[in-house]
Amino acid sequence: MTIRQILTSTAAAAAAVVMTATPALAAPSAAAALPRQVCRGDGFGSSWCLFIERTSNGEFHVHLGIDVFMSRSDAQAIIDVPGDPFSARVLGRDSWPDSDDNLFNVPITVLGAADGVGLSSDFDTIVGGQFLDEDNVPGNRGDEVFGKITFRNPLTKTTSTFDTPEIDENF
Repeated sequence: MTIRQILTSTAAAAAAVVMTATPALAAPSAAAALPRQVCRGDGFGSSWCLFIERTSNGEFHVHLGIDVFMSRSDAQAIIDVPGDPFSARVLGRDSWPDSDDNLFNVPITVLGAADGVGLSSDFDTIVGGQFLDEDNVPGNRGDEVFGKITFRNPLTKTTSTFDTPEIDENF
Protein backbone atom coordinates (compact mmCIF):
# COMPACT_ATOMS: atom_id res chain seq x y z
CA MET A 1 0.00 0.00 0.00
CA THR A 2 1.40 3.44 -0.92
CA ILE A 3 1.56 6.44 1.44
CA ARG A 4 -1.22 8.08 -0.60
CA GLN A 5 -3.47 5.02 -0.17
CA ILE A 6 -2.78 4.90 3.56
CA LEU A 7 -3.57 8.60 3.93
CA THR A 8 -6.73 8.27 1.81
CA SER A 9 -8.02 5.26 3.76
CA THR A 10 -7.14 6.92 7.06
CA ALA A 11 -8.93 10.13 6.02
CA ALA A 12 -12.01 8.16 4.97
CA ALA A 13 -12.07 6.30 8.29
CA ALA A 14 -11.66 9.56 10.21
CA ALA A 15 -14.46 11.18 8.20
CA ALA A 16 -16.74 8.24 8.99
CA VAL A 17 -16.03 8.60 12.70
CA VAL A 18 -16.63 12.36 12.59
CA MET A 19 -19.84 11.93 10.60
CA THR A 20 -21.05 9.37 13.13
CA ALA A 21 -20.21 11.61 16.09
CA THR A 22 -21.59 14.84 14.62
CA PRO A 23 -25.25 14.50 15.76
CA ALA A 24 -24.14 14.32 19.39
CA LEU A 25 -22.23 17.57 18.93
CA ALA A 26 -24.90 19.43 17.02
CA ALA A 27 -25.67 21.97 19.75
CA PRO A 28 -22.49 22.52 21.78
CA SER A 29 -22.68 24.50 24.97
CA ALA A 30 -19.89 26.55 26.54
CA ALA A 31 -19.10 23.61 28.83
CA ALA A 32 -18.72 21.25 25.85
CA ALA A 33 -15.38 22.85 24.95
CA LEU A 34 -13.87 21.85 28.29
CA PRO A 35 -11.62 20.21 29.33
CA ARG A 36 -8.96 22.01 27.31
CA GLN A 37 -5.19 21.86 27.41
CA VAL A 38 -2.86 24.24 25.59
CA CYS A 39 0.92 23.96 25.59
CA ARG A 40 3.99 25.73 24.31
CA GLY A 41 7.65 24.75 24.11
CA ASP A 42 10.95 26.40 23.40
CA GLY A 43 12.43 23.78 21.04
CA PHE A 44 15.14 22.87 23.54
CA GLY A 45 13.16 20.35 25.60
CA SER A 46 11.29 22.76 27.87
CA SER A 47 7.50 22.96 27.77
CA TRP A 48 4.66 24.52 29.74
CA CYS A 49 0.89 23.97 29.71
CA LEU A 50 -2.45 25.24 30.96
CA PHE A 51 -5.33 22.82 31.53
CA ILE A 52 -8.87 23.79 32.59
CA GLU A 53 -11.79 21.44 33.24
CA ARG A 54 -15.23 21.86 34.78
CA THR A 55 -15.68 19.87 37.99
CA SER A 56 -18.81 17.94 38.89
CA ASN A 57 -20.02 20.80 41.13
CA GLY A 58 -19.65 23.46 38.38
CA GLU A 59 -16.34 24.92 39.53
CA PHE A 60 -13.15 24.73 37.48
CA HIS A 61 -9.97 22.76 38.08
CA VAL A 62 -7.05 24.86 36.81
CA HIS A 63 -3.71 23.13 36.28
CA LEU A 64 -0.42 24.60 35.07
CA GLY A 65 2.70 22.55 34.50
CA ILE A 66 6.25 23.17 33.36
CA ASP A 67 9.32 21.11 32.50
CA VAL A 68 12.60 23.03 32.24
CA PHE A 69 15.23 20.97 30.47
CA MET A 70 18.49 20.59 32.42
CA SER A 71 20.44 17.83 34.07
CA ARG A 72 18.89 16.04 37.01
CA SER A 73 21.76 17.18 39.24
CA ASP A 74 21.22 20.85 38.31
CA ALA A 75 17.48 20.47 38.93
CA GLN A 76 18.11 18.87 42.32
CA ALA A 77 20.55 21.64 43.25
CA ILE A 78 17.77 24.19 42.53
CA ILE A 79 15.25 22.19 44.59
CA ASP A 80 17.71 21.99 47.50
CA VAL A 81 17.79 25.80 47.83
CA PRO A 82 15.08 26.93 50.31
CA GLY A 83 11.97 28.44 48.71
CA ASP A 84 10.05 27.57 45.57
CA PRO A 85 11.82 28.39 42.30
CA PHE A 86 8.46 28.68 40.48
CA SER A 87 5.30 30.70 40.86
CA ALA A 88 2.22 30.62 38.63
CA ARG A 89 -0.83 32.72 37.97
CA VAL A 90 -3.70 32.96 35.53
CA LEU A 91 -4.31 36.17 33.61
CA GLY A 92 -6.99 37.50 31.31
CA ARG A 93 -5.80 38.68 27.90
CA ASP A 94 -6.82 42.18 26.92
CA SER A 95 -6.39 43.71 23.49
CA TRP A 96 -4.26 46.69 24.45
CA PRO A 97 -0.56 46.33 25.41
CA ASP A 98 0.41 45.83 29.06
CA SER A 99 -3.20 45.59 30.21
CA ASP A 100 -3.66 41.89 30.96
CA ASP A 101 -5.72 41.25 34.10
CA ASN A 102 -4.12 39.27 36.93
CA LEU A 103 -6.97 36.90 37.84
CA PHE A 104 -5.46 34.66 40.54
CA ASN A 105 -2.33 32.84 41.69
CA VAL A 106 -2.10 29.06 41.39
CA PRO A 107 -0.27 27.26 44.21
CA ILE A 108 2.56 24.86 43.54
CA THR A 109 1.61 21.23 44.20
CA VAL A 110 4.59 19.26 42.83
CA LEU A 111 8.28 20.06 42.37
CA GLY A 112 10.67 17.42 41.11
CA ALA A 113 13.86 16.50 39.27
CA ALA A 114 14.11 13.70 36.71
CA ASP A 115 16.55 12.33 34.16
CA GLY A 116 15.68 13.35 30.60
CA VAL A 117 13.34 16.12 31.74
CA GLY A 118 15.16 18.21 34.31
CA LEU A 119 13.16 20.44 36.64
CA SER A 120 9.38 19.97 36.70
CA SER A 121 6.59 21.66 38.60
CA ASP A 122 2.81 21.44 38.76
CA PHE A 123 0.30 23.98 40.06
CA ASP A 124 -3.34 23.27 40.87
CA THR A 125 -6.41 25.05 42.21
CA ILE A 126 -10.20 24.94 42.06
CA VAL A 127 -12.01 28.21 41.33
CA GLY A 128 -15.52 29.41 40.60
CA GLY A 129 -16.30 30.65 37.10
CA GLN A 130 -16.35 34.27 38.29
CA PHE A 131 -12.57 34.05 38.79
CA LEU A 132 -12.07 33.11 35.12
CA ASP A 133 -14.59 35.66 33.83
CA GLU A 134 -12.05 38.28 32.79
CA ASP A 135 -14.23 40.24 30.36
CA ASN A 136 -17.06 41.16 32.70
CA VAL A 137 -18.58 43.56 30.19
CA PRO A 138 -22.21 43.32 28.97
CA GLY A 139 -22.31 41.84 25.48
CA ASN A 140 -18.74 40.49 25.67
CA ARG A 141 -19.01 36.93 26.90
CA GLY A 142 -15.69 35.63 25.55
CA ASP A 143 -12.92 35.19 28.09
CA GLU A 144 -9.33 34.75 27.00
CA VAL A 145 -7.22 33.31 29.83
CA PHE A 146 -3.61 32.17 29.88
CA GLY A 147 -1.08 31.01 32.42
CA LYS A 148 2.15 32.75 33.36
CA ILE A 149 4.83 30.72 35.11
CA THR A 150 7.82 32.52 36.61
CA PHE A 151 11.08 30.63 37.20
CA ARG A 152 13.59 32.20 39.55
CA ASN A 153 16.83 30.24 39.26
CA PRO A 154 18.60 30.64 42.62
CA LEU A 155 21.88 29.30 41.20
CA THR A 156 22.21 31.72 38.28
CA LYS A 157 20.20 34.55 39.89
CA THR A 158 18.10 34.85 36.71
CA THR A 159 14.34 35.04 36.23
CA SER A 160 12.41 33.70 33.23
CA THR A 161 8.69 33.88 32.48
CA PHE A 162 6.70 31.44 30.39
CA ASP A 163 3.27 32.35 28.96
CA THR A 164 0.96 29.53 27.90
CA PRO A 165 -1.27 29.88 24.86
CA GLU A 166 -4.78 31.18 25.59
CA ILE A 167 -7.92 29.25 26.33
CA ASP A 168 -10.98 31.07 24.94
CA GLU A 169 -14.15 30.17 26.77
CA ASN A 170 -17.31 31.68 28.22
CA PHE A 171 -16.77 31.39 31.94
